[in-house]
Amino acid sequence: MEKSRKVNKGFYLSFLVLPLCAFGPLEVRAEEIGGHIISRLEQKALATQSYKASFDLLMRIGGNEFTLTGVTLYKWPKMLRVEMSLRDQKELSQVLYLKDGAAWQYLPMVKVAFHRDEEALRKKFPDTYASQELLNIQDPFDLVESKTVKFLDEERTGKGTTYLFEGIPKQAIQHQGVLTPTLCRMRIAEQDGLLRDLVMYDATGREILKQHFWDIQQNLDLLEEEFVFKPEDVKLVEVTQETEKKMRLFLEKESPQ
Repeated sequence: MEKSRKVNKGFYLSFLVLPLCAFGPLEVRAEEIGGHIISRLEQKALATQSYKASFDLLMRIGGNEFTLTGVTLYKWPKMLRVEMSLRDQKELSQVLYLKDGAAWQYLPMVKVAFHRDEEALRKKFPDTYASQELLNIQDPFDLVESKTVKFLDEERTGKGTTYLFEGIPKQAIQHQGVLTPTLCRMRIAEQDGLLRDLVMYDATGREILKQHFWDIQQNLDLLEEEFVFKPEDVKLVEVTQETEKKMRLFLEKESPQ
């Protein structure tokens, strides 16, 4: 029972100084190349009006490690549904719904659903609330601070070309409480500008989150009702105010004295 509680808690819920004259032009050239690639990928991603993909997700929280698998559905504008479960314990599953600024987290095993007013929380804590909307299908670079994005590498395989970037996660991701990532690396596909791999690291360089997307389908016919949570024989729990209280306590603790 104690082990199950731990799993549930984790589940339900990241030199040498060289002369500038020697490497400056090369660095500028790399920035120019990266800038052109980013612009091209952003334009391609914007063409995604709907989306479906399978994913694997590895999380390391404290001394625990969790591997999840699931499916993400997206429909423009800002409709999201994510179904996932622990790979080795399929009964420990959840479904996240996001539509019209409201989020539902449904736990089928215990027939409980938690509701949060994401729009209200995001307005009150624009820099520190880790909204579900941070998963921006149409802009994978939205996970990081824009001025910190760096182009690292290009990889060509039989499946196509991907580009590797890194950047500093947005404050809302750094301060979400469960994971505290300080660096994010993203591998994005040339063909559609969509994310294929995401890795987040803590301050020691340890991987704390690793996500891989595959079987990606674009612009398929998804009905709006697929993103609407319809509770039946479910206990509904409102957690907006509780979340706001926790955020205020967190900010008071983080603010300099």
